[in-house]
Amino acid sequence: MARIDVSGEQWPYLVVPKKLGSDGESWTTGGPWVISDPVGKLEAKHFRQGREQCWKTLDYDLYAQRCAGSPGWANRIEAADLYVTHAMNSQLKEKNAWSLMQAGKITEIEAALADIPQDTKLTAESLDALEDQVIRLFTATRDVDFALAKVTKLLWLKRPWLIPMLDSQVLIALYGRAYGSARDQQQFGKLALNNLWDFLTLLLYREEDNETGRVDNAAALQDICEQVSTSVGIWLAENAGWYEGFLLTPIRALESLLWFDWHGYTYEGFGYRRDKTRKRVVRRG
Repeated sequence: MARIDVSGEQWPYLVVPKKLGSDGESWTTGGPWVISDPVGKLEAKHFRQGREQCWKTLDYDLYAQRCAGSPGWANRIEAADLYVTHAMNSQLKEKNAWSLMQAGKITEIEAALADIPQDTKLTAESLDALEDQVIRLFTATRDVDFALAKVTKLLWLKRPWLIPMLDSQVLIALYGRAYGSARDQQQFGKLALNNLWDFLTLLLYREEDNETGRVDNAAALQDICEQVSTSVGIWLAENAGWYEGFLLTPIRALESLLWFDWHGYTYEGFGYRRDKTRKRVVRRG
């Protein structure tokens, strides 16, 4: 397979290969491409234009960070959790909230959450060891008009190191369609698990023998998260009186950048002023 040309890119950057799937069969849309200037994009999304423009991303992330320390919260679904997903444009409907909060449904979801340790990270080992539990969690949370995008916007709050927010635009960027939003309740959990495997493949993607430059998404994401966590934390302390620091997880960074690159026309709304042609640099191998 031809290597992706990353010459001229400034580290850290990410690479989305043409073939994405963990089985080598899934395809990305319009790839391969390079996600350039990820730190600048994430800073733009979190604080560059102040809370007037960035409150959705910032407050959603801070809600999760603040609540994570509350005893039992990670294994409990609360009404506030459902409604905070509106910040991520979940389009949650009142009937969704009523349906999910019914005694039998909420008990099933919370029992499934309790079977997955709060600090579980997205790794091959965890997906292998917790395959049944992950399928059970997604199957339990699935409901009418509450498919993968809405489900992951809720479950990311509870397992921010394990479950990426698979927004419909992220799925379209990776698969060309909202893959995984099956209507069949039983198949939904298995399809969601496949999505996690593919996302993990992208998170770990690297090229050992690329002569044009370094291609190592995991290493890049570590640098990206450290830089953005620091800069957002400083901004919060100086502008919002928040002194508890800020923590950006690799899966949150990656899905945000996939969304950001696919929605290039929204850059200026976030105060991102770089040349728009940089939004999704397609490299033909």
